[in-house]
Amino acid sequence: MPHNKSSNLFMTAAASIISRLSGLASLVVVGWFLTEEQLGVFAIAVGITTFTLILRGGGSELVIQSMAPGDFKQMGGGLPRTTLAFAIVGIVLTLACAVPAMRYYDQPTLGATLLWLAAALFVFQIGAYQRSKVGAALQFRALAVIEIATAVAKLVAAYWCASHGWGPMTLGIAQLVGNSIQFVGVLVIADLGWNDLRVKPGWIRPMILTLRLPIVLSVMTTVSLQIDTFLASFFAPVASLGVYYFAKNIAVAPVLMLIGAVRTVLAPYAARARGNPKLERENIEAAFAFGSVFAPLALMFLTTIYPSLSRMLWGDKWAASVWPVTLGTVLLVYPTIQGLLEGPVMGLRVWTEYMSILSWRSASKAVGCIGGFVAIWALALPTEATALALTIGVGAIGSVVAFFQIRSFLSRCGIDREMVTFELHSPTIYSVLAVIATHGLASGLMDSIAFLSIDGRQTAAIECALCAVIYLVIALALLRFAYIARLKVMLAIVPAPVRARLCRIMLIPETAVEAVHD
Repeated sequence: MPHNKSSNLFMTAAASIISRLSGLASLVVVGWFLTEEQLGVFAIAVGITTFTLILRGGGSELVIQSMAPGDFKQMGGGLPRTTLAFAIVGIVLTLACAVPAMRYYDQPTLGATLLWLAAALFVFQIGAYQRSKVGAALQFRALAVIEIATAVAKLVAAYWCASHGWGPMTLGIAQLVGNSIQFVGVLVIADLGWNDLRVKPGWIRPMILTLRLPIVLSVMTTVSLQIDTFLASFFAPVASLGVYYFAKNIAVAPVLMLIGAVRTVLAPYAARARGNPKLERENIEAAFAFGSVFAPLALMFLTTIYPSLSRMLWGDKWAASVWPVTLGTVLLVYPTIQGLLEGPVMGLRVWTEYMSILSWRSASKAVGCIGGFVAIWALALPTEATALALTIGVGAIGSVVAFFQIRSFLSRCGIDREMVTFELHSPTIYSVLAVIATHGLASGLMDSIAFLSIDGRQTAAIECALCAVIYLVIALALLRFAYIARLKVMLAIVPAPVRARLCRIMLIPETAVEAVHD
């Protein structure tokens, strides 16, 4: 049984990473076929749905994600009914905005893009109840298989649509295809019975009381995701908006991989730890330990390879995205650590803390976006600098806010403040130094082969490979030696079967970790 649990956890994390990689691969496909203007139209549609779909599932999705196995019988079918009702409202609002939006932005394909996006989210929402039941039963292996199938379907759909001229609608259609496959998969294995869907007389009032805070959180979640894109759509040229949206999604790819992989595991375990202060604190410490060590390393890896990777994949087509991605990943370190902490926060249903995170995140994005445009106006920056100015504005404000929120939250949880401050600074500094060292070594090696007659993309591919290998070697050295004490603490608070496997991977004696645990 322990072996099965360990395998399931690893498979779940791997499936989540594969899913995020498919999203990144979809952006690569989009980069091949779509223009900056076409991606800008899709970004406008995403910004509009921030408000037409603002109610999402009425907050039911947040409650569903943190349900323990016994909660399904107690709550019955009220949650899926609530989710369906709010999802229908979202579809209607989006359709109502389609024609006015097409006229305002003067983009003929915007209406159809909005429709595909609304349909994709509708399918995702009505499948939330089934997904949660499978997750609450810790059927991670089944979820992992479905996640991988969904990822493959999205990528195939994105390639087919982009290569056949669907333009801005490409990513919306790909999301709908993937969400539909996921919906069917979890429906088959969720083992829903009539008791799971039955409601008791007078169920509406208890449901309203249950959702009164989660619905506010749901609204804030929606706003925090794309408020910057929505505001930018009113000021930025469509092509510049496309570059900003493209760069932002490239930069957040490692963030989504980390958060998705860790939250999938931590949230259900945190839900089971509710009511036990010691276990609750351990869940929070596990999330922070993982984030403080791995978030900077993962993000700086993209910073290291992206300049050469961009030239290898797209030539000079997306050259305008290089600096926004490079700086954007650096500025995402603290928001990523904060995002990892959301896993146990959601599992423990600390809604007030989650509300604080979302409200400050939304405000920071709005202020950063407006600040970026003020800088563009005040400094008379050229149009080409729009994406970079937005990235710096949104990223800098968001990073500062996340840093202080992390410190404040962990202090309230009883975790030593000086230790937290040290862990927030040292891994980031080490990772930045690793990037500098990597580029220095790679540049010297590239100069030594400059005499070879190879074209630009081949040169970029060699440089990208060199940067990746050198950085990974440095990162592994940091993990094994500079972070060894922190790794022992982190490994000591994860489940024993997982701990044993991680110790073997990192060449750390398990007895040393067990001593920390004791």
